[in-house]
Amino acid sequence: EINQLEASDIIIFYFKLSTISPISLLELGLYTDSKKLVVYYPKGFYRRGNI
Repeated sequence: EINQLEASDIIIFYFKLSTISPISLLELGLYTDSKKLVVYYPKGFYRRGNI
């Protein structure tokens, strides 16, 4: 999976309100500086202040 993220031109993350998504948050952190990210999270997502 990490190899596919690396090869991608764009990486899209969707964080659902009722989940904690620790692996997705880790992957988001790995690619924060990549300029490949599109991220959506609803108001009230528990880690909203960290994204």
